[in-house]
Amino acid sequence: MPNTANMSKIPPEARLLLDYYSSQVIEVMSMSPIKKPPWKTIHLPCAMGALAELLVHGEGRSFAKMALFYALLSISAFHLGFANGESDGNAQHWKLKGAAHKKTAQKYLRSSLDKNLPKTMRGKYKEVLMSMLSMVTIGVRSGSCWFRAR
Repeated sequence: MPNTANMSKIPPEARLLLDYYSSQVIEVMSMSPIKKPPWKTIHLPCAMGALAELLVHGEGRSFAKMALFYALLSISAFHLGFANGESDGNAQHWKLKGAAHKKTAQKYLRSSLDKNLPKTMRGKYKEVLMSMLSMVTIGVRSGSCWFRAR
């Protein structure tokens, strides 16, 4: 029997966006025809683990893993927003979803870097690294990747 309280904590578009990430985004991000890109073998399984933790426990076990989960949702949403073209009414919807998921991913990523929290809550090093790399991908996919000269 599904726990409806836990299910309500999962974004309703999560399944669609993770499926889209798996079937469309990974292919675009893999420049070479390698059979096992890291986005498919490492990033996606970790995000699916976060989804399972949300479903079973109502919360993720690590902030880094949750950051990755929301980062992948953001990447997919932005990809959908730009893939449909500006004239499509859904484009703006997906860009707004991408921005919202990016904000949530940033919140979790900040927590994963907080040295005042226990290491187990922050997450594993590779989860933090995957989350950071995914945040860079969000910047590229959303068109908001810019650099400031110092």
